[in-house]
Amino acid sequence: DAAGLSNRSCSADPSTRTWDDLCITMPTPWPLGLILSPPVVSRLNEFFALLLKVRMVTGKLGSVWAKFCKGRTPNIQLSFLRARMSFLVDHIFYYLQVDVVDAEYSK
Repeated sequence: DAAGLSNRSCSADPSTRTWDDLCITMPTPWPLGLILSPPVVSRLNEFFALLLKVRMVTGKLGSVWAKFCKGRTPNIQLSFLRARMSFLVDHIFYYLQVDVVDAEYSK
């Protein structure tokens, strides 16, 4: 898969799960099970794992920048690079939420 996500199932043992193993599990009574079949839930898990990873990159970028700038004056070129990286990650997240999720929801 281009996003680096694989078809994986949720780990049965919660103590062995990591952020990469986070997934949605729920009973799907009839007729909901017709729409939310196991392959659909698997794809939803992959998509929401991607959203989580993008959001975590946003947070990590901010925390790394804060640690880097602590006690020093940031270089203007590094500030520009950080702003561009932040812009890119924020807009990828926005695209996934608005143009992918909301567009599909409104159909």
